[in-house]
Amino acid sequence: PETLALLGALLLTPLSALAALRGWDAARGGARPPLALLVSATLVILGSVSLNALNATRVLEGPPLNLTPLLNFIEKDEHWRYRYLTVGFGTQLGRLSAQTRAATPSGLWHLPPDLPQPLAPPGAGAALPERLDLPGLGRLPEVLTHPDRAHLKFVYARSDVLDPLLFMHGWHNIGTLENGVVVWEREDIPPVPARLARPTLPAPLGALWGTAPLLALLVSALLLPLSVPAWRTDPGRAGGVARPADLILVPLTLCGAALALLLAQAYRPGWAAQRYLVSVTAQPATTGGLRGPYSRLDGARVQVTAAGPGRARATVHERWWTPLGDRRATRRLDLTLGARGWQVREAGTGSVTLRRPTLSPQPEVVFYRAPRRITTNVTAPADVLDRPVLQVLPGRLTRDARGRVWYLSEVLCADARPADLTVTVILRVNGERVAQANVGLFAQHKLRSGERSPLRVQLPPLPGVTLDDLLTAGGAGRLSVEVGARAVVTGRHLDRPLVSRSRVRGGRVEVQARNTANGTVATPMALLTLFDARGVSWVYAAAGPELPPGASWSFTLPAAPPATREVLAVPAPPLTDLVTVQPRPVPPGAFPLPGGGAYRLSFVTLPAPERP
Repeated sequence: PETLALLGALLLTPLSALAALRGWDAARGGARPPLALLVSATLVILGSVSLNALNATRVLEGPPLNLTPLLNFIEKDEHWRYRYLTVGFGTQLGRLSAQTRAATPSGLWHLPPDLPQPLAPPGAGAALPERLDLPGLGRLPEVLTHPDRAHLKFVYARSDVLDPLLFMHGWHNIGTLENGVVVWEREDIPPVPARLARPTLPAPLGALWGTAPLLALLVSALLLPLSVPAWRTDPGRAGGVARPADLILVPLTLCGAALALLLAQAYRPGWAAQRYLVSVTAQPATTGGLRGPYSRLDGARVQVTAAGPGRARATVHERWWTPLGDRRATRRLDLTLGARGWQVREAGTGSVTLRRPTLSPQPEVVFYRAPRRITTNVTAPADVLDRPVLQVLPGRLTRDARGRVWYLSEVLCADARPADLTVTVILRVNGERVAQANVGLFAQHKLRSGERSPLRVQLPPLPGVTLDDLLTAGGAGRLSVEVGARAVVTGRHLDRPLVSRSRVRGGRVEVQARNTANGTVATPMALLTLFDARGVSWVYAAAGPELPPGASWSFTLPAAPPATREVLAVPAPPLTDLVTVQPRPVPPGAFPLPGGGAYRLSFVTLPAPERP
């Protein structure tokens, strides 16, 4: 939009200059001074200054940021060797990129427009640049799931709106800098190599790219003399383009009409309800999880019903954006007509009863963080990291009703040390790699010793061929799946603050989870793993609200997997000297299902940040 506005202004420049010259000539030719031209110029200047002083649509950028602490962190311990992303920086990303040698796959081309307007729309707070696709990398969840592809190790967050998305994808918070920027890190990411591999163009395209611009310029220069006789150096101008009176009447008429229209909006109940909604949602709440600091109003639809003379009732259907998916809400408003327009009051609001917190007798547990091995040899970063032993269990390759291909399995931490894991699934046809994906939301990325994590990985579409073509042509035997699981020792986010009880009724698993820790859980996510005789048959996920100490969360999930078609059974990797025992397909502690099978619950919990 900003580019189109600039091009429109450039196209209108000749006409504006013609009108201004006509007005100047008419004013100078009269007996009176050029008052009309002065009044018109004054109105134009005042209008331009007023428009630039209005609120902008990008309301989350904030004041200028002191970049010195962040630059010091990037230069420390060779952090500049890894790429980074920013959250909430806006146009200040350009200042950061200009002062550091670290690279970023992001840029300023994906920022939303910053056009001035009198009143911000309801969805202005959700116009986050992080929601848009990154060129060449895809959506932000895909980038966070595969950070090793872009050598992405750090995320510098000025806003906490994306904290649940980062945490559920295996990232962890390593601290807050002096300027308030929170640093998120992903373990086991290789640094940017000294020389990046660049794809080479075919010879015909390379020759065309090198010669076509020069040939176009040469042809234009050769055709230039042929068009000279067609030019008119002094085109005729129509008389009476602008009159002195019009230079006063037209701006005053437009300003008066705009002001009258703006004042009349206050007497429309729908507009008053929309303005009230914008005012109460302008500042995100500090508590509430996905219904508080991690949500932004993305749009609203107002339905007004008359309730009497001078009274009305409005129902607002709200659409909220959260990092883990959209949610819907409904708000009811009572409106009363007064001298200053419609006055809005939210129905059902009254005194707030504070809930007494329930203290937990469970003490806080701090896990030991094993130190890294120290070496003076300059080797690859993966060679100096402590690697816990992981064991991948038998899995399967399935396809759902929408044609998406999923890999289902479990991974076991078979080491005495906790693990921060990364699981990569590779699909091969005749031994050639055709698809690769990492595990994202549907897994526990931080595992204790002896703990299992479900795996549900979506594989990308096959290039140039569909899975149906391979299966109908008898190509199931040519398919193979390779699963690579690696981890580093970690001591972060190993607490399990939620305990649950569940039962199966009516084909669904009813769960009640309770926070038994002393701290607040900002965003809990439940993983329901379904088992049959051969292992994992499906993994469901559900995100919950903020849970203070002692609070409970009730939810239900299906007790049966969706309609899927098994494509390939994936055996477990062979046993090694470190892994000598094959665990059972169904883990201990799983609950039986009616009709056969079992289920197990696990939770991924994002702790609430400390707020002043």
